[in-house]
Amino acid sequence: MKLRHILTLLALTAVTLSVTAQSENKLLRKGNKAYKKDNFNKAEEYYRKALALNADNHRATYNLGCVTMARQAQQGADSIAVDFFVKAAHGQKDKRLKAQAFHNLGIIHQRHENYPSAIDAYKHTLRLTPDNFIARYNLELCKRLLKKQQQQQNQQNNQNQQQQNKKNKDKNNDNNRQNKKQQDNNNGNNNQNKQDNQQPQPSKGQMSKDNAQQMLNAAVQDEKNTQQRMQKARRAQGTGSNRKNW
Repeated sequence: MKLRHILTLLALTAVTLSVTAQSENKLLRKGNKAYKKDNFNKAEEYYRKALALNADNHRATYNLGCVTMARQAQQGADSIAVDFFVKAAHGQKDKRLKAQAFHNLGIIHQRHENYPSAIDAYKHTLRLTPDNFIARYNLELCKRLLKKQQQQQNQQNNQNQQQQNKKNKDKNNDNNRQNKKQQDNNNGNNNQNKQDNQQPQPSKGQMSKDNAQQMLNAAVQDEKNTQQRMQKARRAQGTGSNRKNW
């Protein structure tokens, strides 16, 4: 390939890159204008077109995070915005834009009371932009809120532990009462068995009380029968003597 052709190709490449860069910047400006008017859907459309021209345009990525953050703040769903800001923060070379991405990450985590992550994000912001007083204020605020959150959590854990201990104690008391009741029943049965075993039993060859009573009743009856026979015999003798001739 001749030198003239090579130079021509390089010139065309430079022109193409320049046109592409101008198109990206133009799309970014249009997106920013829509963003300021709270037209988030239109702003997102321009930013995505810029990314379609250059996937490494971290400013467009950061702006997409801002759009998503603003739109989803009302819905409480910031996970997509977090992804954009993380990508912008780690891929961006511009310290200011990188710091802004971390700062917005801190705001999102703070909003959801994820204070450890918010503190980490604000620290990254201050390493890049030590003069960011808003990030410094938010950092100190999150530290205080985290301490309060931990105290409340500890208090709640203590209350839960006390309630669990009380439940365990009540359960043990119930078990003890059940065991004592069962033991008392067992002792009562044992005592009854012991008393039954202690009742005198008629030994072999020894008359029982019932047998003795029966024999006594029989003897009394025999005695009555004997008396009746004797009285009858005496009456018979008296009758016969009155009839005898003298």
